[in-house]
Amino acid sequence: MAYIGENCPVCGAVFTEADDIVVCPECGTPHHRSCYFAHEGCANAEKHAEGFAWTPSNPAPSMGGMQPVPQNAPGTVICPRCGAQNAAEEPVCANCGARLYLNASAPFMPTPMPGAVGTPYVAGGTLISPDETIGGNTVRDTAQYVRVAAHRYIPKFYKLEKKGKKVSWNWAAFFFGPYWFFYRKLYAVGSILLVLLLAVSAATTTPRYLEKAGAVSEAAEQFARVQEEIRDEDFAAYEEKLAAFTMLPEVLISAGVEIAVHLFAGLFGNFLYKRRVDEQVQKLCALVPPGEDRQVLLLRQGGVSFLAAAGSMLLFRFASQGIYLAISSFLT
Repeated sequence: MAYIGENCPVCGAVFTEADDIVVCPECGTPHHRSCYFAHEGCANAEKHAEGFAWTPSNPAPSMGGMQPVPQNAPGTVICPRCGAQNAAEEPVCANCGARLYLNASAPFMPTPMPGAVGTPYVAGGTLISPDETIGGNTVRDTAQYVRVAAHRYIPKFYKLEKKGKKVSWNWAAFFFGPYWFFYRKLYAVGSILLVLLLAVSAATTTPRYLEKAGAVSEAAEQFARVQEEIRDEDFAAYEEKLAAFTMLPEVLISAGVEIAVHLFAGLFGNFLYKRRVDEQVQKLCALVPPGEDRQVLLLRQGGVSFLAAAGSMLLFRFASQGIYLAISSFLT
């Protein structure tokens, strides 16, 4: 390896043959791959504008002012940047990433950043290799199953598992509540939460609730029928009826349960989703060996469902409206 004996500019450690090294596409400075990602780029980035170019601290000895020309073995090609031997059919150097052909003026291809296909994910400065395991499955398989926003959920899953926690925050789950679970294909949890909300709605639809709700509705209809400017006393009467309705114990209980459901989704959504993903990926991977068929299976079975989310919203609206009409008809 051309960089053995050089120092990583981030951690200062000396490069060895076992190190995974990447090179800055701008100045050629070598880094440990993990250091490059952790530093979010080249350690000499501030010098790029000055035309800085990295040079080895111990250059190869010259021969009469000429540098020795490395000889490549049959079927191989020498990298013009780092001098490493590569298979002749490879378009770029396996050591530094430089182009092996037609690169008189072209720099080598830049290294993908974390989260891209085949590269590590980042969790609070920790690099997560696609070959690591989460829930007994590789990160690569888990990410293929999650598919949508995997770059956000893989670090969340990693932290939950390493810290042994069940609580972490998810804004999408908090705002959308039960519907988020349907979107992420956690149908059982979403159904339980919707049934709970429907049960609370039915239990709080009392004669007093219907009476106050009817008064507010009549006042609103009166406003709609008035063609001229609403008088202050009419608006004050409407506000009084609305305040009396919103302060009913039934309304407060129903609102409190709904808020609790959304908080539950926000706090435990990631954990429940991780558990579901772990189970499904393990089952699917047991059916198909590693390869393209497994990848296709994970992509098809995983992902999200807009149809399930929209369907659950419509179903809950119709069901809650039906329960309200049925109870009001029975009580009246």
